Amino acid sequence: MKIPMKKSKSDYAERMPYLRACQIRVFLCVLCACCLSAATGCSPKISDGSIANIAVSDSASRHASDRTRTVFVDARSAAEYTERRIPGAIRLDLRTFDAQSPPAALRSAREIIVYGQDPGSATAIALTKRLMQAGFSRVYLMRDGMNGWVARSLPTQSG
Repeated sequence: MKIPMKKSKSDYAERMPYLRACQIRVFLCVLCACCLSAATGCSPKISDGSIANIAVSDSASRHASDRTRTVFVDARSAAEYTERRIPGAIRLDLRTFDAQSPPAALRSAREIIVYGQDPGSATAIALTKRLMQAGFSRVYLMRDGMNGWVARSLPTQSG
């Protein structure tokens, strides 16, 4: 059985510069990782289960009552957006969306409702996640998409 030796103050004094250097290296690594993730837009993963869904009927009532504070975001192609969209909706392209400088309409929105063409639209889900990662807190995915909106004979806009 080994008996632990008592460390003297001089042992600690000798190791202090080495320990301090290690602490500084760890701090710099953490700092670099934080800066890198901020610069590249990296943020925590958001699962499909953490996305709040909203029914078309609830979306329609919010659209009718509070147009200025609820922003509808169309995640479909430019052609689909031009052909038919929810009145007042803005179109965001998932590939070119810049979280560092989002459109003014999003910055002033109380809540954001994202929709695609149909339920389970991969683009709408991905755009919803991207908006959540960008720091928008009240982001919803309209469950039935544009197909559900049209099926309920709700107003649309074209052009």
